[in-house]
Amino acid sequence: MARATFGMGCYWASEEVFRTLPGVSATQAGFSNGHDEGVSEAEVFSGAAGHAEVVAVDFDPTRVTYEALLTLFWANHDAATPARSIVRSAIFFHDEVQRLAAEASLAAQSGTVVTEIAPAGRFWRGPEKDQQYVARNAAQAAQ
Repeated sequence: MARATFGMGCYWASEEVFRTLPGVSATQAGFSNGHDEGVSEAEVFSGAAGHAEVVAVDFDPTRVTYEALLTLFWANHDAATPARSIVRSAIFFHDEVQRLAAEASLAAQSGTVVTEIAPAGRFWRGPEKDQQYVARNAAQAAQ
């Protein structure tokens, strides 16, 4: 198994993009790449902790490639939207192979792109009420 970490705006929608993809074993909405000490939910949501809202994607690379995940990343958010506190476009890589793939995918984009590419920091799981939010609230969203 491997992990990918993406910041794509609101983590509710981001998690849903990857959640049912064959080869993905788990997704979690959360935060990463801010300050690691003394993080409270209030600090995270205020932006004081410096984190990005992210989705952590655990996947089987023999069933779905990191490049396929990157394709979904680019197709499912606006990478030209300037960072707004914790909501920003980011690829947080977990190894050198992911870094190279992320940089190549960024180079292939056209237009204005403000996506951050950086080593993955500590992942902080978001509140339980935010996990699989879209899937749990599909009936409400359909109305």
